[in-house]
Amino acid sequence: MDRGRWRATVGVVLELVLAAVGVGVACLAFGPYFAGPSWLPVTLGAVLAGVGLAVAGAVWHWPAWLLAPVGLVGLFLYALLALDPWPPSPATTAQDLLSGWDRMLTVALPADPGPEVVALPVAAGFVAAYVVGLLVLRTSAVVALCLPALGVLVLALAVTAARDVTQLPVTVGVLACLAALVLVRANRPDPAAVVSQAVAAEHARDDALDKAVGSDAVAARRTSAVGRVLLGLPGVAFVIALAAAGALLLPIADGTDRADPRDSHEADVQVTAGLSPLVELKPQLVGPPTPLYRVTVEGSSNAPVNRIRLAALDTFDGALWSQSGTFVLAGSQLPHADPPSAGSDVVTLEVEVLTARSPYLPVVGQPLTLEGTTAAIEEDSGSLVRATSDDPVAGPVSYTLTARIAREADIDTAGLAEAAERLTALPDVPSWVSDEATKAKADWETPWTQLSELQNYLEARPYAADARPGHSYGAVKRMLVGDATEPGNAEQHASAFAILARSLGYPTRVAVGYLLTDAARSGNTYTVTATDVHAWPEVLLDGYGWVAFEPTDTGNLAGPQPPRDPEAAVLPSDAAAAQPAQPDATATDQAGEQGGGALATVARGSAYAVVGLVLLALLLLVVILVAKRVRRSRRRHGGDAAAQVAGAWRETTDRLREIGVPTPPTWTPIEVAHRAAADDQVSGGTDLLALARLATAAVYAPAPPSSGVARQAWELEESVRQALAAGLPPAVRWRAAVDPRPLLDPTNRWVRRSAPPESAIVQTLSPRPAEELVGAAGGSRQE
Repeated sequence: MDRGRWRATVGVVLELVLAAVGVGVACLAFGPYFAGPSWLPVTLGAVLAGVGLAVAGAVWHWPAWLLAPVGLVGLFLYALLALDPWPPSPATTAQDLLSGWDRMLTVALPADPGPEVVALPVAAGFVAAYVVGLLVLRTSAVVALCLPALGVLVLALAVTAARDVTQLPVTVGVLACLAALVLVRANRPDPAAVVSQAVAAEHARDDALDKAVGSDAVAARRTSAVGRVLLGLPGVAFVIALAAAGALLLPIADGTDRADPRDSHEADVQVTAGLSPLVELKPQLVGPPTPLYRVTVEGSSNAPVNRIRLAALDTFDGALWSQSGTFVLAGSQLPHADPPSAGSDVVTLEVEVLTARSPYLPVVGQPLTLEGTTAAIEEDSGSLVRATSDDPVAGPVSYTLTARIAREADIDTAGLAEAAERLTALPDVPSWVSDEATKAKADWETPWTQLSELQNYLEARPYAADARPGHSYGAVKRMLVGDATEPGNAEQHASAFAILARSLGYPTRVAVGYLLTDAARSGNTYTVTATDVHAWPEVLLDGYGWVAFEPTDTGNLAGPQPPRDPEAAVLPSDAAAAQPAQPDATATDQAGEQGGGALATVARGSAYAVVGLVLLALLLLVVILVAKRVRRSRRRHGGDAAAQVAGAWRETTDRLREIGVPTPPTWTPIEVAHRAAADDQVSGGTDLLALARLATAAVYAPAPPSSGVARQAWELEESVRQALAAGLPPAVRWRAAVDPRPLLDPTNRWVRRSAPPESAIVQTLSPRPAEELVGAAGGSRQE
């Protein structure tokens, strides 16, 4: 390998390495999305595969029209082999690639790195690496090399916005790689010398010519390029460091509050309940003790684990407590807030769901991990429901849950935590609410003492499991206000505490679940029945999270109650009704898969996009053909005879460029003709040389050409055009017909600099009598 080609090879390899590293570092921005690093090798492998495919295309000289199809096939094959477990499934891989973006926006973070969510980072890394490889090897672009890596970075920042994790180190790394790439690219040898013997030979002739005139221009150019790169590196490092310092120190944006596309994307799991879970509390209390769960508690906690939670209701409309959040698919790592500053303990629950009806999954505290089943989570409350491709309530299920339980040391000094407005909202508050709240808190001032006094105030109220149902303002008023108050059960007591606490400004919610009683305990295992159902309020305290209060004294039984109105509505108490309100089974079915509707929507949208792109491409091809035809007519009939001769020559050089013959603007027409005659694809060399002489005479001859000369030039142009077409395969001929380069670059400004053929140099520099050119033109004018 000669010296010129070796230098070009080293420069291009360095550019490919910097480009691949830039894309790979940009892919690291997907990290906060996943639970664990197992997604990273597959994604970085896609980057290497994309660059390798681009190199193969340059070495094997794939035509431009083949690059996009080969890239798509390469991406599909890589995803087929790397994403899905063996044996690979083409249908599953296609589904992952088509709907991966939708799945990434509808699962809870951090997500397990399954094929359906890793597909998007893999596709982004492969496509970006493939595109940047093509740009490095096939173009002279400089700044455009940055676009693929920046596109991956922007995509990763968008899909990880919900994690509120700063991505400054990754961003700095990407910018450093791209800045170095631009610096090297702007001072590198011609990359075409790596894959073209002809271009490498042209560089060698340039070197020989420089040395022949007695200058060390080769060494001077090499030293100048290396010097500019070395001088530019400290400048690049300084600019990157300055930008990073500015991002850290200036209070503009730290990247943790980015726009989240998940906010405008509909979640897969829509849990709807016809009634609030509180409404179903009484039928279970008075019904048979149907076994529902078997729960084993492992691990120590300073706070007792004496209940399991199914739902946390944070919205009150005056009549019903309900859950405001939406459920999204979760992996083994569940989304959760930061640990309580007061300290916490981690416990493990082994849960066996015995009933075949309820999709709710019991939890405690702040859930951290889930193993054994697929679930959807409501991120604010930590509530879980089953989410599988099968019937969500088709049978028993077992799972292991780890959860964080806040310690209660010094909880009496806790203050209020910052909370969303909905956690303190009370619509159309009756006047008696503030009166009861003031009476309950007495003269206590600190949050803990006020809440404890409120708990004691309600705990003193009589309890009756068969109390009238309801938890609205009216139901709570029946229990608290007036001389003829009625007893209540946990439904009314929990609602009363939450209403009064919110009127005092405390962020409060109502939890529905089951008690873990000593009577049902065997070792560390509890058998939970329907009659263990319970409701309690929880208050958000600073440093402790959601703290449960117990305003219901189940031992404070009320005396005999007067007979009920036989016409009063009573909820059924049969065993079938003795469950919490159920999520919509149809909606939950969508949780474990990109359901047929979602996939069909994606496929239909993709089909429309493909059809639109095909129609747009066809329209573009028609426009190119029409534009070439119009310009040819204008060149042939516009201007004087000299302009028409020049137009014939420009039409011919356009045809040569379309089949890959160089026609730099620094070459004379005769030099172009000699270069084309040496090309195996070019026929009609005699007519081409005659046309080149006419074009030269039209410019340099003393007398202007006649109309006959112009006519002869266009006849020669037609002959050359037909000869070129006859010597080309049909595919190459059609590709040349729709090649837009002559329209985009009519003056050949973007043509790579090349040396003229040696025979043409000799012929051009040899003394030739002027009358030879004049005679050629004059002979044509005599026709």
